[in-house]
Amino acid sequence: MSRAGAWLRRRVIAPVLQADAPAHQIAWGAGLGMFFALLPVVGQLYIVPALWSVCRYALRRVFHLPTALLMVACVPPPLKLLTFYGYAVTGNGLMRALGYEGMAGGLADFEAVTASDGGNWFVGAAHAIDAALTRFGPPIILGGFVWACIGGALAFASAWALIVRYRRRRAALAPSTEAP
Repeated sequence: MSRAGAWLRRRVIAPVLQADAPAHQIAWGAGLGMFFALLPVVGQLYIVPALWSVCRYALRRVFHLPTALLMVACVPPPLKLLTFYGYAVTGNGLMRALGYEGMAGGLADFEAVTASDGGNWFVGAAHAIDAALTRFGPPIILGGFVWACIGGALAFASAWALIVRYRRRRAALAPSTEAP
């Protein structure tokens, strides 16, 4: 095993596997953490603890906060920029399937909007941002929500299976405390 793999197993995976929390709390933490990690929003590391506080004190439900924060941190921001293209393609396909226009016009329409700035760079930048948010925003949000739901469900299921399997194996290997 490489040094990076050993470090990851020792510092990230082992603490989650050996946590004293119930398996369902760890699985919910992994699922919610991955859900928020894949959403096309900013500030997930602040949103997850706020959600944890609401769940704990208002709803009386708890998920494993360290696992949720680890799942959010495992998707670095530069990678999120690359995933926005996948979100846009997915959201555009869903919008067209539902009968909406999607990203009709594409980049040619976007360049026409940005070229009509009248020589003022600030007005051109404002038009470009407005055109980008209007044209690409809804498909990115819809596609991001779909991928966040899929990623959250997969993270929940895999964390549940991993924790349960680990704890059963650990219990089977533990010395018996029964008297003969």
